[in-house]
Amino acid sequence: MLAEALAPIFLYAAFGMALRVGGIVKMDLAPTLFRFVFVATLPFLVFTSISRAPLDAGAALLPFAGFLTNSGCGFGAFLYGRWRGLSMRDTMALVLSCSIINMMLMFPFVLYGLGEAALSDAILFDVGNSVYVSTVGSAIAVAYGREGKSRAADLFLDLVRAPIFIAVAAALLVNLGGFHLSPFIYRVTEPLGAATIPLILVALGIALSPAAVQRPWPVVPILLRMGLGLVLGIALAMMFGFEGMTRWVVIASAAAPVGAGSVALAAIGRFDVERATAAVTLSVAMGFFSVTILLWLARLFAGLP
Repeated sequence: MLAEALAPIFLYAAFGMALRVGGIVKMDLAPTLFRFVFVATLPFLVFTSISRAPLDAGAALLPFAGFLTNSGCGFGAFLYGRWRGLSMRDTMALVLSCSIINMMLMFPFVLYGLGEAALSDAILFDVGNSVYVSTVGSAIAVAYGREGKSRAADLFLDLVRAPIFIAVAAALLVNLGGFHLSPFIYRVTEPLGAATIPLILVALGIALSPAAVQRPWPVVPILLRMGLGLVLGIALAMMFGFEGMTRWVVIASAAAPVGAGSVALAAIGRFDVERATAAVTLSVAMGFFSVTILLWLARLFAGLP
């Protein structure tokens, strides 16, 4: 049953929240955990998942679906900002919050709710999301942060040198090249990759705090990110002809909460960081329930309990 499949997600997050509320750890541990996951465990999860996944021609379209989802939500936010008469600076801050997807939350849900093959699809979808963050997102931040072109170049170099991108490239080479690796390699990489999901969820639990959500609540960024994202996800799934669980991975990922990358870019662009943080925190809290509903629908249509 879905409730049983997703129960570890809520238990791990609750454990992280209990650690923070009990004073055992402080909230500033969460960014350190996320960074550790990004550079030390997630690449191994990516490699072990994609290198053995049954890839087809449709898999090559998943990064494009991710990038187009970002772009569509960002364009929607831009139109809304101009319609409401917001300054260009406030409009661009809104674009960042609405366009960047929180795939760190999606990975646990997809793995526990839809399985390892679906996780490979989610990882490939995130490639497009990551490219958007490091190109369009960083360009917006740099333009308003006055940190110069070298900063934009640094961000792009960070993207191509990131462990997760190296892992994706290596995994695709192994998979598409038909290479058969020694089982010893997977005995080393699998435990490291398996640590990714619990660490992400514990970090999310530590980071979630009502104190981080300022009033008035950032309703517009969340509606544009998750609501418009859902519409775009359905449209892109139909346009690219995704089927089965891949279709639901695209739909659910497109409707994911606001990504934490928007906070980092808000700091670079000297936008309202507290507002960006509030959008991430509130949308993630909502995402625990909205993503659960989408995965329930996915399993229902797939005939799973």
